[in-house]
Amino acid sequence: MIKDGKYRFSLQFDSGSDNQVRAGEFLERLGNRKSRVVVEAINEYMDNHPELDTAEKKIEIKLNSLHTYSKEKIEQMVRALIEEKLSLIQASNNIKKEGDAITSGTTDKDIATMLDNIDLF
Repeated sequence: MIKDGKYRFSLQFDSGSDNQVRAGEFLERLGNRKSRVVVEAINEYMDNHPELDTAEKKIEIKLNSLHTYSKEKIEQMVRALIEEKLSLIQASNNIKKEGDAITSGTTDKDIATMLDNIDLF
């Protein structure tokens, strides 16, 4: 709202994620000097998203961050990375000795064990 030539807003958000806590703590430390930082941050964001200047309908901003991924999605990404690395290792080791070969059963078991403990991360 604009009043007396000044824009006035009230801002409130939960502390349900690390990003929200980080932003809240930072704004809290700024005390009464928040407006400069908020104006700069919004203008930088809008510079990187010029479509927001021309939006004629309701603006919807979707944020993707790690904390929004489900455990299943993280497991899928980790599994894909591990399988990619293992295939590179196996391709570089064209000559496999019987005792040194990595079997897919062992690999699947090891990956499953690691993913069962993903909460440790």
